[in-house]
Amino acid sequence: MIDFIKRCETTQPRQHPVGIIGHHSGGTNATLQRISSHCGDGYKVILNDTRSMNRADAACLSLLAVVAWLTASSLSYGASTRGATLPSNGDGSCSDDGYSTAPSGLPQRPDLLDGYKKISPCRVAGVHYPVGYGNTALRDPINCQCLPSGVSADAISHFIRVVNTPDVTLDGFDFSLHGGYLVYCDGSANLTITNSNFAMGTNRQSGVIGINPGCTNMRITNSVFDGVGSSYPCGTWSVVTTMGAGIALHYNWIKNFSQHVLEANGGGAVSYKYNLVEEGGWCPGAHLNFSQLQGNYSAPQILFNTFVQHVQATGGEGIQLEATDSITNARVEYNTLISVPSGGKKALSYMIACHQDRGATNTGFVAKNNYLDTRGAYGPFYPRQCINTTYANNWNMVTGFAFSDYP
Repeated sequence: MIDFIKRCETTQPRQHPVGIIGHHSGGTNATLQRISSHCGDGYKVILNDTRSMNRADAACLSLLAVVAWLTASSLSYGASTRGATLPSNGDGSCSDDGYSTAPSGLPQRPDLLDGYKKISPCRVAGVHYPVGYGNTALRDPINCQCLPSGVSADAISHFIRVVNTPDVTLDGFDFSLHGGYLVYCDGSANLTITNSNFAMGTNRQSGVIGINPGCTNMRITNSVFDGVGSSYPCGTWSVVTTMGAGIALHYNWIKNFSQHVLEANGGGAVSYKYNLVEEGGWCPGAHLNFSQLQGNYSAPQILFNTFVQHVQATGGEGIQLEATDSITNARVEYNTLISVPSGGKKALSYMIACHQDRGATNTGFVAKNNYLDTRGAYGPFYPRQCINTTYANNWNMVTGFAFSDYP
């Protein structure tokens, strides 16, 4: 039976750990059963020896075997993988897949990858661990009288203003209240926004976070953004627009947005990791991008994110790095990207795009170990080449085969 299961699963993207154990010298079956059985904890499924059972008991156990098999299969993808050790890609890369420091709670899309022939061996944001603010109790930023020093609420413009005050942390606020507020940063380095909620409301803001050049090293983590800029006209709206150098987006759930997720123009370090991004392009006439980096950047990172896109009002490219001046050594790795067509329409043009405008350079671009469902796109990679690019180990989740190493 063990050999049979191993033969059946040898070509599958994941295999169940199947083996046989026996008690130590001098031990007893009762002891073995007691120390081996972990009923319902998601770690182990045990089937006892059936040779001495009567027919009724054996039939019952056969049913339990089917249930155990189905349970083990579901554990490969659902929340119960928390605590499991998944294989790495040989270089230890899966150890940085975001699982160890994820927020508490259940993942938003535990069944997202069911049925695919090839999925990431790493734990996937929103599938194997949750993103967003978890169980944080959110406060009303307008009425709580608890905004940090140097932060003010502008009830006319519907801004939360952080001006000339470095090292501010906005933690645990519901900025979707009172019609929706935009966080506006000017002259305030090291602003952190975490464990918070944003949504498009009756105030119809042009986004939810606006960052001027003086706001360097911005961090936006563990937050939810829903419906941002989804009301027309919204062709210039992005979830986050920054002119400041340095931006980190980690563990956010970003959904139902009009155009861009991150529109960065300030250069500096870019760390775009562990986010679940779903359903952009809600604005007719807009141009969808999960990222739009323009300006000077060295080694920007877009890693371990989950992107899901169905057909919406408008399309565009997925992950985009467009050099308007100079981008060097960009990394797009270990992302899961899913595009779903509808009625003969595509959800995206291309899923990963490296661009360089006339007179600009984009060198050393790397796209590898990404897992893509391209049914709703024209292809995995935009065909225009940058300079000294590397495309390797990118996989078609539907067919189970690797894409060509060159677009």
